Amino acid sequence: MSWLLAFFIAVFSPARAALQRRAWSAKAEILQSVGISERGTGSKAQFLYECCALPGQQTLEAHVSASASIGSGEVSYLSSMGLSCPNKGLITSLSFERAGGAASDSTYQYSYKCTANEGLSAETLDALQCRELSTPPSDSNLTKAMQQEIKEEVLPLEVGSVENDNTEWVSVKTGSFSKPVVIGGVPDMRGSDEAIVRIRNVQPGSFELRLDEPVPCRDQWHVRTPIDWLVVEAGVHTLDTTLPCGVKMAAGTVSVAGNKKFVEVPFPPDAQFMEVPILLVQVQTYSTGRVFVKQRVKDLSPTAFKIALETQGSDLKDPKNPANFGEEVVGWVAFSHPHNSELDSKPVGATMNGGITPAALTEKPYTIDFGSSIPGAHFFASIVTYNGHHAAQLRVDERGDDGAQIFIQEETCTPLDMVHPKKEKVAWIVIGPLVSNSPSDEVGGWWGALANHHLLCENDEGLSGFQLQTTGQGAEKIFYKYTCCQHLAA
Repeated sequence: MSWLLAFFIAVFSPARAALQRRAWSAKAEILQSVGISERGTGSKAQFLYECCALPGQQTLEAHVSASASIGSGEVSYLSSMGLSCPNKGLITSLSFERAGGAASDSTYQYSYKCTANEGLSAETLDALQCRELSTPPSDSNLTKAMQQEIKEEVLPLEVGSVENDNTEWVSVKTGSFSKPVVIGGVPDMRGSDEAIVRIRNVQPGSFELRLDEPVPCRDQWHVRTPIDWLVVEAGVHTLDTTLPCGVKMAAGTVSVAGNKKFVEVPFPPDAQFMEVPILLVQVQTYSTGRVFVKQRVKDLSPTAFKIALETQGSDLKDPKNPANFGEEVVGWVAFSHPHNSELDSKPVGATMNGGITPAALTEKPYTIDFGSSIPGAHFFASIVTYNGHHAAQLRVDERGDDGAQIFIQEETCTPLDMVHPKKEKVAWIVIGPLVSNSPSDEVGGWWGALANHHLLCENDEGLSGFQLQTTGQGAEKIFYKYTCCQHLAA
């Protein structure tokens, strides 16, 4: 990763410049030492400064403005910056914004102002009172220390949407998850041919997606369709929400053979679901080469569920290709019921809701009410019963900000009549767009690179330092930490 730093010099009138030169003369060393150092990367920045002293003021202010252009590719904990003022001066303001560009090639601009401690003795400077102040790590340990703080702040899920290619796999970039589990959304009826979402090549920062059609009667060419996706870190998590105890979320994977048998999958003991959870399931691999492979669930309880692979036909058997096939990895994500709550974590916030329908889903449209209007929502659903033994998948008939109409679709390559024999239950989750939720004056936290931010300490306090680090594809997330200090009277 390369950082390109550019700085700006203001243009002053001759009279004002003369006034400023007189004010600077005693503190010229400040102009030489104010700066930004890039730690842990081996590169150094060059600086120009805009400095001014307003009439009647004895403090010298140094303004620094810079931009950092982040190139394409995965950027993860690669660079950190420490901003500081000389002679124990304090940063009295700092602003930061994303200046534009695609996610993979964005420019971020920041500026800050230093105020010198003129008139204070060395003893007083050494006695500056600071909140949240700790000994900064050495250069060699800075990145490691900040990584640990970042990991503690990362939200264990991410949502997005992507349009499928007509025939090819589409690569989707995500945040850097250690053990990602991917869930595909429910495709709508753009293209009436039967279709299911397939996932493969799930990695810490990406996965691939396409739509499968049944064989041999379909051509595997499908109309371009927007597909929601959800990535969750495997394990057990508690999402901070407006509910008193938050929302419990557990995720994992299991290998399932195409042998027409159900496999029991227990939830982790520390998940401790008090009621039947909302369960989403998705095949994660394309290992066997079998097309139109999906999953069926039964016996969902607070402690476990059973899962099997199915393709076409009925009773987990494809009459056109009845042979057993090898294993595929199936991912699962289970939620306690969010009850139309607000995701209220430190990094981001979002509206979320979900539930399990009664046994009512057939080939006829069934309305899911989101509970409120959620523009830009991401919608996920899975059949969680096996009442009708025909092969089945979900499709969206209509969808709006406040709900969706879904139905069970059957394939017609085998002699099925498109009428599902019995009604099924469906588990569903809707999650609104993730929006930055960190207050601008928080000491430490995340910024999504979405808007302008301005930091100021209270009253006569100033910033004693600022740390900045990028992470994720295109550096779309920014970690920051700073300390507020107060001048003492001489």
